[in-house]
Amino acid sequence: MSETQAKRKLPDWAKDPFLKSLGYQRQLNDFYGLSLLGLQAIFETHQEVEELAAELQKLEQETGVGREVEGLDPKFRVTVRERAQLASREIKQGFPVLNAQATISIWASLEWLVRDLIVGLVANDPSSRRNDTVRKVRIRLSDYEELAGNEKYYYVVDQIERDLGASLKVGVDRFESLLAVFGLSGPVDKGVKATLFELSQIRNVLVHRGGVAGTRITQALPSRQLKLGERVVVGIKDYVRYMNAALDYENTLLGRLQAWMSK
Repeated sequence: MSETQAKRKLPDWAKDPFLKSLGYQRQLNDFYGLSLLGLQAIFETHQEVEELAAELQKLEQETGVGREVEGLDPKFRVTVRERAQLASREIKQGFPVLNAQATISIWASLEWLVRDLIVGLVANDPSSRRNDTVRKVRIRLSDYEELAGNEKYYYVVDQIERDLGASLKVGVDRFESLLAVFGLSGPVDKGVKATLFELSQIRNVLVHRGGVAGTRITQALPSRQLKLGERVVVGIKDYVRYMNAALDYENTLLGRLQAWMSK
């Protein structure tokens, strides 16, 4: 999805959620790449420092003259070695911490997008507020009246999700159940849907179980061959698959919205 696509034929309230999500995902991807390069650079710096220290020691032995070189004092070398050990562990294991945090962020960006989109729709399209599901929402007047601006609509959307039991649904079905209320649901590519289902399951384990596999995920994702009590590890290829699937789904939503608004 490009910024040009997101801007095409859409009012600000409709395009802004897509631009916000796209911007965040671009920032996440940039940070991801910088983190990979940074960890590799830390490891390489340690090697360079140790090689230079060895050359200096050889020179001292050959000449009998000691030399002090700024940045090669023992404390500095210990610090570099410790950082290099941490970086080496991440590199050898395939950057599990970075991938886990990125995975959580990808799913969060989808949640933000769908919620912001529906809130914008309810706030700006009067017909959406005449929807039977919206009209049947039960609210606590005291809570509602304390809110201002779009916060009132976020409150309404929260109640709709609660009534639908959306949080109990898995993968894109969580989003599709809410989108269906406003005529924005539709078919999802089989591969994209399967990947986002996997993403949602992995995200839940990372957030709610500290990354330790339980019965639910072992049954939900048999292809990963996880064992009970095993730590779930997200690889670089997983991150790439999850990000691509998220972008594909967002592009699908954008197409639906453009079609809906052209009616």
